[in-house]
Amino acid sequence: MEKLHVEIGDRLIAIGNVKRAALGEFSEHRGLDIAPVFDVDWALVKRPSFTETDAAPVNLHVEAAKDSVTTIRLGFDLGTSWLKKGYWTDFLESTDGVWQPSLSVKWRQVVGGGESRGITSNIVGAPPVTGMTTVLSDDAKQGIEIGAGVWFTPKMANRVSIGARYDAFVWTDVVSHDLLGTVMYSFF
Repeated sequence: MEKLHVEIGDRLIAIGNVKRAALGEFSEHRGLDIAPVFDVDWALVKRPSFTETDAAPVNLHVEAAKDSVTTIRLGFDLGTSWLKKGYWTDFLESTDGVWQPSLSVKWRQVVGGGESRGITSNIVGAPPVTGMTTVLSDDAKQGIEIGAGVWFTPKMANRVSIGARYDAFVWTDVVSHDLLGTVMYSFF
């Protein structure tokens, strides 16, 4: 009769009257996770009309506007996990735990219009010959999104994860940056 009892870090093997205990360290090797990304993002931008009062000898009236923007993204996300044990450097002497770096590269394309939006206004009380004035905002119709981040879950406080992520959108004459820091606490 064969009996097998397995616990984390050790195992007890019992075959008939022979019992042996074996201790060992088990490591899990992780590779790179590559995930293709394709998404469609639709946004509706609404702004009610408003009129300035007591601003100056003339007041401004801005018309209401409603614009929609549809964007597609195509690219990939790349990530991995490392279980860090022992010292890497003096600076990282107390950082045992799981490190999760990530990288993403995506092409962003606005489809169906919506990248150019205007704000139409007029001067309150101005003669009708002055008419309405429109100020156009011109967003990039296409570009590259790049993101990099790292999350850390300490070995001794594994309910807490700390992370940072940098995202950028880059195209001709346009650069947009975002830096996000996170602290997550798991209740269960």
